Order: sequence, then structure tokens, then C-alpha cells
Amino acid sequence: MKLSKEGKALRGGTPEESDLLLIRQYARGEIEAEEIYVFPVILCDNEVDRDYERFDEETLKDLAELFVGKTGISDHEWRSGNQVARIYRTELIREPGRRTAAGDCFAALKAWAYMLRTEANVGLIADIEGGIPCQSGTLKLPSLPDLIGFSGPKSYDAYRYGGRLKI
Repeated sequence: MKLSKEGKALRGGTPEESDLLLIRQYARGEIEAEEIYVFPVILCDNEVDRDYERFDEETLKDLAELFVGKTGISDHEWRSGNQVARIYRTELIREPGRRTAAGDCFAALKAWAYMLRTEANVGLIADIEGGIPCQSGTLKLPSLPDLIGFSGPKSYDAYRYGGRLKI
């Protein structure tokens, strides 16, 4: 499946000036576009999942704000040394010709993340370009409970009820 918004394909590379301005707010020093690799990640969507749950568009919009500034890690261990990328912007994208199982227009939360072009990241960047992390799960982003600061049991259901996000 290839998602797009107004003709912009889901591809990575060197950031444009507008993206560079967003990225620089996280850097401690001056950073140039050639030092950065940016790439898109589809975080979640409004399709019904295997548990017959789904995010509605309002929840996707709420999540879009929460993901900005969060880091992604390179494996399933939550250690600071594994932080390899940071989300610097998100957008809600739609596929008007596609309907979900619930009958809604398909929508997904797309994030743009960046990482530094270092010798240590060369292999990961090559894997991202080859589509491997999306298929193998090697780039893990924060879970919903971690994202919203939930410290209760890790078994949860997230859904929108009465206009509020419930856990």
C-alpha cells in the first residue's frame, strides 16, 4: 500500500528548509541538512484492528500532537542508548477512495522522523531505505500508555468515549 498526501510520496532523504527549521529546535548546536536523514513512519490509522477496535479521526488528531518530539528506538529495550530517531512533525493523511471496515474514509497518522547521518547509523538508514524496519519491527516508537504518561497496568484498551481519551 502506498499512502500519499497531495502527491507527496512516503520517502526519506535530506530535509527541506521548512523541515530543517523544525528539526533545529531539538538540536543543541547548529545542524545542517546534509547531516540529517529524514523519513516517514505510519504510526496508526482508523482501520478496525483484530480486536475490533479503532481510532477515530479525532483521536488520531489528538495523537498527532502527542507524538511530536518523541524518540524512536532501534530495538525492544527502552534504553537511552537505543534512541536513534526523533519525530519532528506529524500529519493526518486520508485515502478518499478507500473505506475502512467501519465505512469511514481511511485515515492514517503519518510522522516524519529524523536521525543524524553518522557512521553508526549508516546500516539503519540503508535498512530504512530498503523497507526493512517497517517489516521487522526494528524501529520501535513509544506505546500509547508511555506516550500519554500512563503508569498503570500495561494491559490496556485505548478508545474515545464521551469526547475524552480513555485508558
